[in-house]
Amino acid sequence: MVHPSARGTGVADALVGAVVDWARGGAHRQLHLWVVEDNDLARALYTRFGFAETGRCKPALDNPDVTEIEMSLPLDSGTRSRVDVRLRLLGPGDEQQFLSVRRRLHADGFTFAKDYSGAWAAYLDRLDRARRGIDLEPDAVPSTFLMAEDTTGQIIGSSDIRHMLTDKLMHWGGHIGYVVVPDRRRQGVATQILRETLPLAKDLGIVHARMTCRTDNLASRRVITACGGELDTITSDGICQYWLPT
Repeated sequence: MVHPSARGTGVADALVGAVVDWARGGAHRQLHLWVVEDNDLARALYTRFGFAETGRCKPALDNPDVTEIEMSLPLDSGTRSRVDVRLRLLGPGDEQQFLSVRRRLHADGFTFAKDYSGAWAAYLDRLDRARRGIDLEPDAVPSTFLMAEDTTGQIIGSSDIRHMLTDKLMHWGGHIGYVVVPDRRRQGVATQILRETLPLAKDLGIVHARMTCRTDNLASRRVITACGGELDTITSDGICQYWLPT
């Protein structure tokens, strides 16, 4: 229930999202709910989170003349087969494949490797200095940028570890960011990238990793909770903030 004064502000999405995160983190396999048949706003809300109508209906307990319909949401039970992913630094021979991945992600509307410019060797040197915390831009932090490749050596994503947090990164960005190329999404790749990244973050002294995503980014919320993330807070501007043990 949301107070009338708070409706239309995202509170309902935040509440439903928090329940879904809690259920998924507790290894529940499915969520069920009942909603009044003519409550189109509520049905649209649940649909945004992946709930679907089951076909079952019943009279409302408090008013038999009102019909309620059942909706359900299957949760990732963790039975999906493991995806083999290897994380590594970029090297001299990666330029063409890197640029191909960058074009594909940009075409999909995702800003990838925004600091890339100039000659390849200079870019690799810039990444190395960022990893060692040398000659950083103002407000920048040391960071490790890693490619994720499959068993054939194809780059299918990336992971970015920020070794420490500013106030800005604490709010949005966190310690770890990841991306998956469009044609390899919804295959468990993102989850495995994050799982492979966490022990590397631990080696950098990060005991609990901060991660953030938008409240409506259900895919990222699933990935984070599948890797043990616990929701810390949902901000007024619609950002879910998590802590993950490394």
